[in-house]
Amino acid sequence: MCRLVPAGLLLASVSFLAACSTSPLVWSNGTEVITGVYGDRHCETQNVQFLNLDGSQFAMDPEHQMPTDAIDGTFESDATLPAAATDSGFRSGTKELWQVPDASAIFVVDAEATERWPAVAPNYGCD
Repeated sequence: MCRLVPAGLLLASVSFLAACSTSPLVWSNGTEVITGVYGDRHCETQNVQFLNLDGSQFAMDPEHQMPTDAIDGTFESDATLPAAATDSGFRSGTKELWQVPDASAIFVVDAEATERWPAVAPNYGCD
């Protein structure tokens, strides 16, 4: 059974790195560090990067591998940053991490693009 790791277990993400073709993003706000993790191959989410932030989980899923009932909307590689979005203070290189008040998504913003990572349902998992 595959279950997504809670925010407190992000250190376990190291075991996922060897199976991924690219490294997950590492974010820092000067005092905290959070790291994305990739899903499991047997769950068919090995190309989905998950990120835990403020008690919610979000998914970068450009290949649309996630079941539609497991996420709030879809991943968008060319999104518009909502007016209500606020800067979380987290950075990964030139990328900025933005949040919306309803936690339906996070937005990854840099000079080239704005990505929308939808929220993952709290009970999402695979067998």
